[in-house]
Amino acid sequence: MKGLILAAGKGKRLRPFSFSKPKPLLPVANQPVILYGIDHLVHLGISEIGIVIQEEQKEIFKTTLKRKYDKNINITYIYQKEQKGISHAVQQAESFINNDSFVLLLGDNLICEPLNLLMEEFNKEGVHSTVLVTEVNKPKDYGIAEIINNKIIHIEEKPANPKSNLAVIGAYIFDSNIFKAIQSIAPSSRGEYEITDAIQWLIDHDYHVNYIKTDQPTSDVGNVERWLEANRWMLQRHSEEGELDLNENVQNSLIIPPVKIGDECRIKDAVLGPYVSIGSNTTIEKCSIKNSIILKDSKIKNIPFDISDSIFGEETRLEKKGKSDSTFRGILGDQSSILLPSSSLATEKDHREKRRALVTGCAGFIGSTLTEHLLKQGYVVTGVDCFTNNYDQSIKQHNISRFKHDKNFKWIEENLVDIDLKDLIKKQDYVFHQAALPGVRKSWGDEFFEYVNLNIYATQKLLEAVRDSEVKKMIYASSSSIYGTMNGPTLEDKIPAPFSPYGVTKLSAEHLCQLYYRNYGIPVVSLRYFTVFGPRQRPDMAIHRFIKNIIEEKPITVYGQGNQTRDFTYISDVIDANMRALELGGPGEVYNVGGGTKIALLDLIEMIERVTGKKAKIVFNSKQPGDAEHTWADITKAQNELQYNPAYSLEKGLYKQLSHIRSL
Repeated sequence: MKGLILAAGKGKRLRPFSFSKPKPLLPVANQPVILYGIDHLVHLGISEIGIVIQEEQKEIFKTTLKRKYDKNINITYIYQKEQKGISHAVQQAESFINNDSFVLLLGDNLICEPLNLLMEEFNKEGVHSTVLVTEVNKPKDYGIAEIINNKIIHIEEKPANPKSNLAVIGAYIFDSNIFKAIQSIAPSSRGEYEITDAIQWLIDHDYHVNYIKTDQPTSDVGNVERWLEANRWMLQRHSEEGELDLNENVQNSLIIPPVKIGDECRIKDAVLGPYVSIGSNTTIEKCSIKNSIILKDSKIKNIPFDISDSIFGEETRLEKKGKSDSTFRGILGDQSSILLPSSSLATEKDHREKRRALVTGCAGFIGSTLTEHLLKQGYVVTGVDCFTNNYDQSIKQHNISRFKHDKNFKWIEENLVDIDLKDLIKKQDYVFHQAALPGVRKSWGDEFFEYVNLNIYATQKLLEAVRDSEVKKMIYASSSSIYGTMNGPTLEDKIPAPFSPYGVTKLSAEHLCQLYYRNYGIPVVSLRYFTVFGPRQRPDMAIHRFIKNIIEEKPITVYGQGNQTRDFTYISDVIDANMRALELGGPGEVYNVGGGTKIALLDLIEMIERVTGKKAKIVFNSKQPGDAEHTWADITKAQNELQYNPAYSLEKGLYKQLSHIRSL
């Protein structure tokens, strides 16, 4: 088995950076993109790797790659003189591949999914090719696979009328029959030899093509926006694997993870993060930077405004000289851009001060997880919770015990409707309003009064306090319950039709947020959560009950026939959405926060059986009032505006929650 990586593209959409360096050598989280692909191949035990490049780029590839890989990895460079599509690039490597099978990767693609399962599928008897597919929200932009009875029957590149939302992405395994297919196809309407056409040729001529579906993030680093997005989720992935190791060269600075700092950097009096990678030998002084990439040997000093959503090339210099000098001087290369703020009101003191946040409902499932995350990122947090009796208070006490004694945390055990919020809000930069009385089934009858009090009146009182403050952003935790039953992926502009009194109260509070934004300009963003799960989930929620009862070999109750569907969202993705909304969310906007896929209840139980290794004892009961039949988030808006992409598949999240429940 050999490996083949295609890296000959010109990278026009990444200029000016690709003028001096091939696109696959541009760094994501301080590592060239192509190295992630080579690592995939090495982990599969592949030592013979071909890289298709432009001939004039050979030396820069050799210089970059020889620092990383030892003599046991043999890299062969193959030249593509004209860019005529993926199939054409593969054809240039025919003599290198010879009669071997090979893994094909695209040099500018990042794939989180380990490729072991792809290899296992390919090694099955009679298989000639295996492809990796994933669900996408805009199938017209991809090569799309039509799958019937777990078999690929058709693949089409950028179809006008997609037959599915399963895109074939940049990881494939082929045997040598692919060269026969490439020689048999004609150029597409784009004038390129498409790899999807070659795969379709294999299917049409009875070669066995199978697939693996991934729920893990994937990205082609094709333009500046995608480069920043890939940097964000790769930094997030690295931060989950270990803490940031700060050295003595970081002085008097606030680091808000995830951040990656290269060797020999000098950081002083700065605020960095979240989502910043800094190349080696770079100096950062007296400035605030977030969601940015800074390449090596750069210098950024004394900048009086926040830097965000930016990329600085190698040896870039950005400095403010003198207090009275208002002249801008710069040397900008071809296709460069710079956007200056209308005013520079920030001060050096602003950059050194810690952000202050109020979290309501800080002892609950989402609120406690968010509070702990904010504290880890360097925020000073005030938490308010009144310990409603909707479930065992000892669980909430356990939640806050993780951070209750943190020096940057202040704890207030009060009901929002009973305290002076205006004085409290004056001290905050940000407000995360997570507090609410949850539960669809309990919201009927006499209990409704408490739902109105805690979900509507408390929100209105909080908005009044924010109105008279200098709060920079308020995040309101709304709910998918405002929609009612959904038929297909649901956009934010769907007319709400709550199916329970609880949904009515959440929608009412959301309308209040909109009213205060339109009338008073309060910078509030509403996030509509879709069935959140994970560690600390409330004990009355389905996944917690199912896992706990199954591992204890107790019966579980299913209301209805079990064919109702839900879009489940892992807790870490919800926290990520809150942080992205804080930085990128438009005031007055509403965003769906979901996992992006749906699953039927009985299929969920079957998945939990696989995760726990135990069989469920199911008891069916009548459907409960207020339970929506189907929920499914269309997260396109959050993806486009917040760069939100769920990082956790349902199965991965279930393993995390199982581990948590077993630890209790």
